[in-house]
Amino acid sequence: METLESCSTCGTELARSGYKDMFVACPKCSPSFGHDMTQLFGLFTWKDQPAKPQPHSSTLKYGSPEYWLAKVVEEEWSLEKMKAEIRRYKAEVTAARYGQEVKKRASKPISRTRPTNAKVRRDRSDIQTICDAMYRVLEAERPMTVRQVFYRMVGQGVIGKSEKEYKSTVCRLLTRMRRRKELPYKWIADNTRWVRQPNTYSSAEEALRETARTYRRSLWDNQDAYVEIWLEKDALSGVIYDVTSKYDVPLMVVRGFSSLSFLYDAAETIAEMDKPTYLYYFGDYDPSGLMIPKTVERDLRELAPEADITFERIAVTPEQIASMNLPTRPTKTKGTHAQSFKGESVEVDTIPPPVLRSIVENCITQHIDESALEITKAAEQSERAALLDWRLNWTANTANEEFLG
Repeated sequence: METLESCSTCGTELARSGYKDMFVACPKCSPSFGHDMTQLFGLFTWKDQPAKPQPHSSTLKYGSPEYWLAKVVEEEWSLEKMKAEIRRYKAEVTAARYGQEVKKRASKPISRTRPTNAKVRRDRSDIQTICDAMYRVLEAERPMTVRQVFYRMVGQGVIGKSEKEYKSTVCRLLTRMRRRKELPYKWIADNTRWVRQPNTYSSAEEALRETARTYRRSLWDNQDAYVEIWLEKDALSGVIYDVTSKYDVPLMVVRGFSSLSFLYDAAETIAEMDKPTYLYYFGDYDPSGLMIPKTVERDLRELAPEADITFERIAVTPEQIASMNLPTRPTKTKGTHAQSFKGESVEVDTIPPPVLRSIVENCITQHIDESALEITKAAEQSERAALLDWRLNWTANTANEEFLG
């Protein structure tokens, strides 16, 4: 070991390390220097450091301890300079490792990669930006499910496409906005939870009034066809029910693979219609979403063999995925029906609600005879007026009886 010099303060001999005058500070008099270097590299020794030739930095791996020591020698960096350069290097590594996905989402609104584990911290202004974006979408397209809001935010590049963003960002913020009365509760549709209760009335007059108000003549009695809309997800029923109820069309929610009892009841209804029946199915583009309609069609034809059934899967299709650039998700590989499926999956929730409602309406209206519909509407108005007159007469007669009696 070759001695470089002695400390002028305490006389401690400093060992030559091969890196010129790097160890000009004494570890006893300047302990912080030795501590900093240990933290930076974890390999510094102040005693018994063998002399060795110092390679040029261009021959060393960028970011390695040897690289930084070489830069200190070549460019005569101070300790502060070296620390600053190492901090900059670590920031670059962090950005490359964790920020790459965030940058990609910013430049490309719809990501087709698998979810990342990147943690992006948001300040209050970022949170408010997300809340404002969700409010604007709901104001224009309500009602929507929480899942639909999530996919709309992904499509706009506001958030990343991951389950964590769905639960920790969209679900949490929508809950907070509704509790704070910043968002109307009715803008969010949730038909997965419901209540069973019979219809009751405070009086016969109230029952007559409600009957007159809600009376509707069957639209399909005078039509040459019968139509049903089949939906894979119960959560979306509140999004399209306004359309199906407008045209008196049954909305059949299968909630995955249907039970045989449910399909038997549906087949009985179809058989009783005794007219061509058109069934339109809306479900996910994934292994189950492709298998469910095949199972439903097979069982309905078996349970109603005499019925004239046309079964068509409307959404989601590869053409819709391409034309609307719908966000994808990783495909679940469990199950035998998943083995032949290739590529990523797309949920029906990704279709914007106005577009979804428009597709449903087009499926229905193509089978409606407008002249027959006008006759039905005229009869409905006349019969509703008759019910109102009956209610008024019944109320007047009841009042007279009570007065006289």
